[in-house]
Amino acid sequence: MGEPKKSDTPATGVANPVAKPKTESDPIFWGSLLLLAAVTAAVPASYYFQAAAVREQYGLSDYTLKVFEALPYFFKAWPEGVGSGLVVRLVLLIAAAAGMAAGFLGSVRRNRRLRLTQVKEEVSPEARRVGTLFYTKRGLIMMFFWMLWGDFCFTLMERIFPVIMPLQLKALGASNTALLFLKMQLPAALSFALVPIISFKSDRFRSRWGRRIPFIFVTAPFLVLFLGLLGYSQEIGEWIHASSLPGTLHLSPYLLTLIVIGALIVAFQFFNLFVNSVFWYLFADVIPKAYYGRFTAMFSLVGNLAGFVFKTWIYGHILTHTSYIYWGAGLLYLVGFSLMCTQVKEGKYPPPEDVGVRKNRFEGAIIFFRECFGHPFFVCIFLFNALWTVSNLANDLKIFFFFNHLKLSLDQMGAIDGIMGILCLLLSYIYGYLIDRVNPLKTMLVSIFLLVPITMAGAFITGFNSYLMVAVVTSLSSQLFDSSTGPMMLNLLPLERYGQFSSANALFRHAVNTLGPFVAGPVFDYLTDGGKTFSNYRYVFYWQAGFMLPALVAFLFVFVYWVRHGGKHGYVPPDTVVRVKTEG
Repeated sequence: MGEPKKSDTPATGVANPVAKPKTESDPIFWGSLLLLAAVTAAVPASYYFQAAAVREQYGLSDYTLKVFEALPYFFKAWPEGVGSGLVVRLVLLIAAAAGMAAGFLGSVRRNRRLRLTQVKEEVSPEARRVGTLFYTKRGLIMMFFWMLWGDFCFTLMERIFPVIMPLQLKALGASNTALLFLKMQLPAALSFALVPIISFKSDRFRSRWGRRIPFIFVTAPFLVLFLGLLGYSQEIGEWIHASSLPGTLHLSPYLLTLIVIGALIVAFQFFNLFVNSVFWYLFADVIPKAYYGRFTAMFSLVGNLAGFVFKTWIYGHILTHTSYIYWGAGLLYLVGFSLMCTQVKEGKYPPPEDVGVRKNRFEGAIIFFRECFGHPFFVCIFLFNALWTVSNLANDLKIFFFFNHLKLSLDQMGAIDGIMGILCLLLSYIYGYLIDRVNPLKTMLVSIFLLVPITMAGAFITGFNSYLMVAVVTSLSSQLFDSSTGPMMLNLLPLERYGQFSSANALFRHAVNTLGPFVAGPVFDYLTDGGKTFSNYRYVFYWQAGFMLPALVAFLFVFVYWVRHGGKHGYVPPDTVVRVKTEG
C-alpha cells in the first residue's frame, strides 16, 4: 500500500546517490542579496542624514543630540511631515524583498537554461530516493498521507496535557509553584536528561523494522495508559482525602495527592519523550531531500488543523468531560500512530562506526559531545539557533508597549494577527515549494535580512498604521524563517546521526530558555522602572535586534562553509565520527 521499494545501495544518509557537479556561482541570487543588504544598510544611514532636519523641525537645540535620541521624532507625525520617512523605508524594504523574489525566479530560470542536466536530475525519479528507499509517485503520496495522519493524531494528543492539567491541579488546590514545577520544570528536567540518551541510542539501533519506528510503537501503549489515568486526577484526589492512607504515611492529603499526580506526570512524560523526539528524527529517514520544504509546509498545515479541531470542538468540554477527552485523545493517538508505524517503512542502515567495546559507562556521553561539538561548523549551527531563541524571550512584553503606551485595542491587534495568520497559512505551501526549488539556507538568509531591520523599525511604531505595516512585513518574514528552519537542519546535519545532533541543538535551546528569563526579567524591570514606564517596552525590539545580529554572524559562517563545501548538490557534513574498535 504505497510501500517504497528498497534498493541494494547502502544508506549512508549523507549524500545523494546520484553524483552531481558542484554548484557554480549564481550572480542573480548574489546580486539580489547584495541589493537587499544595501537597502538594509541604507535604512539606519538615512536616519543619520535626516537628523539635522528633525532637530530643526522639532526645535531640538542640542546639535550634539545622539542619533538614537532623535529617532522617535522621525515617526511622531506619521504619516505627515518627516514621519513619512517610515513609509519610504518600509517601501524600500518591501521593494528589496520583491527584488529578492525576482532574483529567486531569475535564479530558477537560469538554472533551467544553463544547468538543464542538473534540473532534470532534480525532477527525475532519483529525487524520490532517500537512503535505500525509492518511492514511486503513489508510494510518495501514501507516505506523506500516513506521516501527516500521524502528525494530526500526535498534535491533538499533545494539546490535551498542557491545557487541561493546570486546571486539574488548581482544582486540587495546588499552589502556583507546584503547578509550574509539575507542568514545566519537571518535564523540562526529564527532557534535558533523557532526550540525548534516547537520541543517541535511536541513531545506533538496528532492527528489521528500522531504528525509529520501534521506539514509537513500543512506548505508545504506556503513554496512552498514563495519559488516560491523568484524566482521573480529581477522583484520585478525592479518594486520597477520604482514605486513611495520608495518616498511615504521615503525610497531608494535599501533599500525597500531589505526589501521586506528580508520579503519573513523570510516567507520562517519560514515555512521551520517546515519541516527542524520535518522531521528528523519522523525517530524515523516510522523506526525500527534494521534498523537505513541501512536507514541512503540509506538516504545519495539518498541525494547525488539529489545533483548530481542538479549540472548536474539544476545548469547551475540558471541565465537564475531562476523562473522556484524555482517553479519546489517547486512543486516537494509539490507533493513528500504530497505523502510521505499519504503513511507513524505513530503509536499511549501515552499522554505526562509533559503537564497539566501551571502556566505561561514560564513554557514550564522551562520544556524544566530541561528535556534536567537535567541529566549529556544528557549534555555529547550535549557536545560531540559541541566539535566535534568546532574541524572542521577551516577545510577550511587547503587548504592554502596544496596549498600554500606544493605546492600540485588543480588537485591532487581534484582527491583524488573525488575518496574517490565515495569510501565512495559505502561503506556507508556496514557501515550501520555493524552499525546495531554491534551497532552505538561501531562503533562511533572506528572511534574516528582512527580520533584522523590520525588528529595529518596530521600536518606532507610533500608532495603528505603522503597527500594521511592521506587523505585515514581520509576519511574512517570520513565516519564511519558520518554514526554512526544519528543511535547513535536515540539509546541514549528518542524517545517519540526525537524532543525536538534533538533541545537542535542543540542549542549547533548553539552556537558554532556562537561564534567559533570569537575565531578561531584571533587565526589563530596570528599563521600565518595574513595569511602570510602558513607553520603555520599546526596548524589547532592541533586545531582539541585539541578539539577531550575532545570530546572523553565526549563520553567515554556516552559510559560507556550506557554499565552499559543495552547496546544494555537493555538500557533505563534516566528519566528526569517533570510531571505536570492536573486539577481535
